[in-house]
Amino acid sequence: MSTQPPLTSKHIAAPPALRVQLLVLTLLAALICAVPAQATARLNVVYTESAPWSMSVNATPSGIAVDILREAAKRAGIGLDFVSTPPRQRLRMLDSGKADLAIETFTDKGLERHADMLTPPYLTRRIFVIYSLAERTGDYPRYEKLRWHQVAVVRNRTYFDPFYTDRTISKTSCPTLGDAFARLLRHGVHAVATEECEGGYWLATHQNLARDIARTGISYNEYRPVHFALSRKSKNADAAQALGPALISMIQDGTIADIRARYLMGY
Repeated sequence: MSTQPPLTSKHIAAPPALRVQLLVLTLLAALICAVPAQATARLNVVYTESAPWSMSVNATPSGIAVDILREAAKRAGIGLDFVSTPPRQRLRMLDSGKADLAIETFTDKGLERHADMLTPPYLTRRIFVIYSLAERTGDYPRYEKLRWHQVAVVRNRTYFDPFYTDRTISKTSCPTLGDAFARLLRHGVHAVATEECEGGYWLATHQNLARDIARTGISYNEYRPVHFALSRKSKNADAAQALGPALISMIQDGTIADIRARYLMGY
């Protein structure tokens, strides 16, 4: 039977050198835990209702441009707070620095006095298309076939040239794209001219009517880059610059094209 005394803390104590190392590690861990985590930068984002680019769905910001920005911010580790405003208020908020970013902006001299365009643009072109009744699409294989016909356009929208200035094409101004398509279905016009994404989104959300409307073979590509605009008075300008590399990665991996396609649903 063993007569050795029981082990005590004195017998199992760590060697002096090891005790020093443990003390140093404990102090380092305490210092790390004491340093507060860096707060995530949050950007105030203003947008104007313009389906399908930026809109409110059940009081939640949505749309192609909104979803592109959300994904870019996620990749850059940036938080976003959205505010819906009329166009003039959006410019005032950028000028005062109350808004860091604005959605769906085209380069113009008025805007450039208050903001810088983030690069790259998240879209580089607009595609204008012509819709007709489904059974009449064969009547419009090319642009010249529109002459002497009545085409519905949306009031206060810009269109491509020579279409908009072509006096041989009669144009009927409508308050909304929905009104233009309604007039087409009533045989009040021969065709409807609109931007591809707007037309595709309207048809995707009115599929009960979409079977009677179809794209013709007429389209026009217009190079027109669309940017997120960064206020020159933004206090988060450095953080916002991280959105550029995120947008590049989204272009390269096809994310932006996927977001756009999701809203058009094949139309």
